[in-house]
Amino acid sequence: MVRSSCALHQGVLGVHWGKDVHLLHLTLYEDRLDYYDQASAGAISSRKLLGSISSHGIKDYVFSPGEIELRLPSESVVLIATDDEDFEQWRRAFGNWAVLQAGCPLLDDEVEDESSLPSEALTASSAELLEEMLAMQRWANFHSPLPDCDVELTAKLSGRLLEELMRAYTDQKFQALVRKSISTCGHNPAEFCNRMSDAIFEVQRHILQAWGFFGDGHGKYDLGDIIWGRSGEDLARMPTWLKQKRAQCLALMCGDTSESSLQTKSRNHQ
Repeated sequence: MVRSSCALHQGVLGVHWGKDVHLLHLTLYEDRLDYYDQASAGAISSRKLLGSISSHGIKDYVFSPGEIELRLPSESVVLIATDDEDFEQWRRAFGNWAVLQAGCPLLDDEVEDESSLPSEALTASSAELLEEMLAMQRWANFHSPLPDCDVELTAKLSGRLLEELMRAYTDQKFQALVRKSISTCGHNPAEFCNRMSDAIFEVQRHILQAWGFFGDGHGKYDLGDIIWGRSGEDLARMPTWLKQKRAQCLALMCGDTSESSLQTKSRNHQ
């Protein structure tokens, strides 16, 4: 078995496992989480490896302030922030890890270079909500693959569909609902989706039907296939301009109505 050698992140965290809390050096890879004896001095190569948790063994994970709970088949492990550790880096690392588990490569223009995304004017709340929703949706797609797609579009037509959705999302009544939901649920993507799912679908429904999609749950699945991509291969083939337009569309859905999010870069796909 070939083991991944490129670490997503590493550092020292408290680990609550069973009844005990241990201070361990953790290294997160795409395929596993290694944990080392923190008492061992020196570089990672000289530390004592205590064990590994396979990525396949992590059924889910949950963020809370200062903690990340890893849900394993028969128990849970809680990673606890330490005073010397930047816990935000761990949160981002697990977000990237979830993307990889969903089969989506960490492309430079999608993950590493945040300045390439067009939604620079997102508020702090909208930006964090969007990031959490992306990670949550990819995780959901990995564990519950979408059914067969009944409607397929070329990249050019997908871009035009996203432009129509973007215009619909700028409706003042819809944006007022988004702002109200964000002020209530903050950065909780599950609560935001629960509050806004019906309103979002009402905006989407007539557009979906006009484009030949079903105006029901299956139409939503087909739209999700276009927006999210169902495999790493699909995402890798997606043109950069379409990924940027997708980011614009999702940003508007999360409440960003800046001029940059309203632009339609038709010259990129003529």
